[in-house]
Amino acid sequence: MKKRPLLPAKRNHELGSVVILVAVMWTALFGMAVLAVDFGYLYTKRRGVQAVADAAVRAAMPIYMTNGLTLAAARARAVATANGYVDGTSNTTVQFDEPVANSQFRARIGRTYPTFFGSLFGLTSKIVTGTTVGRVNPGASTAPAILALGGCGSAGVRINGDTDLTINGHVQSNGPLDYCGGPGKPYTTNGDVQSGSCVGSPSICTGSTVPPIPPWATWDIVTGTLGVAPSAFADPFATAPPPCTVGNLGAAFAMPALQPGPACPGGQCYFPDGVYCAGGDINLAPVDPCGCLNSMPGGAGVTFIATGAITVGGNGGMNLTANNVPQNPNRILFWTQSPAAPAFNFGGCAGPGCGPILLNGAIYAPAGRINMGSQDPMTVNGSIVGLEVNLGLGTLGPFVLTGNGAGGGGGTAWTIYQ
Repeated sequence: MKKRPLLPAKRNHELGSVVILVAVMWTALFGMAVLAVDFGYLYTKRRGVQAVADAAVRAAMPIYMTNGLTLAAARARAVATANGYVDGTSNTTVQFDEPVANSQFRARIGRTYPTFFGSLFGLTSKIVTGTTVGRVNPGASTAPAILALGGCGSAGVRINGDTDLTINGHVQSNGPLDYCGGPGKPYTTNGDVQSGSCVGSPSICTGSTVPPIPPWATWDIVTGTLGVAPSAFADPFATAPPPCTVGNLGAAFAMPALQPGPACPGGQCYFPDGVYCAGGDINLAPVDPCGCLNSMPGGAGVTFIATGAITVGGNGGMNLTANNVPQNPNRILFWTQSPAAPAFNFGGCAGPGCGPILLNGAIYAPAGRINMGSQDPMTVNGSIVGLEVNLGLGTLGPFVLTGNGAGGGGGTAWTIYQ
């Protein structure tokens, strides 16, 4: 029987399509891995580099305004080094310059990081950079975060309490300077700390009227120096006060009719914009059941000026911003001419349920003592300048103070521009 010839097998036109599909899928999968892993990794690293650039400029700007580029760059470089960024090592570049002479200080920090999946697409590494520019603001005086103008016979600066305290800017006193932190609550100062030459270096709880504190009292200088002032510190705000728009320095203070707003639903806790003046004392106490005091959101702000003492208190939140008229370039929020002790007295809430306190502006009592104490979380964006300064902080906190010369919100001598 004759065998039939074998016919060639019919070609399968789909043969190999799975290989192509898998190749396409793997390409897409690795592409997504690049997006998810490499880009996420590099983004995190960029945030870290940018944070160091920001910190370097914040530390350098007070030096830049008074001593120029060279010393400012040295301060900024010390901050970068402390954070592990040294020019020329570990694929790192650190540069400082002036985009505009005597006006802008720039920090540029870069580091090359490897990729994980990017090498499959030719992206083996990536340079991550952070750039920050600080700009000097015209018109505003440079001021430390805290300054006591009185000499060796005064109480100087005294800070005590058991709360987290961060001071951005210099702490200076023409007289004594005492820190007393609580257990596990270090006081962190980003700036120089200097006391009058007649009393020696700043001390920890050794003032004659400061109660004895156990050895757990701690404080930390992050950037800057610690020591004796080379000379007496001048008053940075020694100018005429802004013109009064509500009241005058020859009449008693009358609490204005406060306005309703979102922080106090159904109540009144908003001051109308203006510069409030009084010949005598000013007592600011909430009249609304919510117990809060605020300036109008988005408004021109408020400033209080008195020939007598200024007392501020309340059992609720507080959000006050200094009036922005041109005659108030330092953005002073409270200005008292009183020689009293205290000339300015701030007493916040002392129990649970209190609201946070935000003061955007400086506090100025050149002839008297400034007393501030509160259990509430408190942020002051502006300098505290008085003949004497006494901060008695509670146990809740935290307390954050950023002086005018450190980029604070009140009459800042400089700002982060880019």
